[in-house]
Amino acid sequence: MKNNVDYLDWTREEFMAYVMSYAARLDIDHSSDERTFIRNHVALTDYVHIQNEIKKDSDVEALEKIDSYGKEHNFSLLDKDLILVEVKKMFEFNDETTAMEEGIMGLLRKIFN
Repeated sequence: MKNNVDYLDWTREEFMAYVMSYAARLDIDHSSDERTFIRNHVALTDYVHIQNEIKKDSDVEALEKIDSYGKEHNFSLLDKDLILVEVKKMFEFNDETTAMEEGIMGLLRKIFN
């Protein structure tokens, strides 16, 4: 990953938007409701910044950012659970949970353990 670690200074809301945006990017059935849900977690300018960030990051870079941010901010189990709950809420906009969404949730659980 590039040496730029500005993402470690993100607010919790920016980080949540990044995690949800990454999960949504991997989800084949990414809906406008999901985008609205993400937008409601941050200010519009932060949303635009996070979307630009997620578009330029590879999967490896995104996962490293998520992992590094969590370690840097020493998330508690409750913090980690709250992040997973928000991602799951976002996925609930679809009629049913897909195998891809379950896989994404599993991946995030591994990162946060």
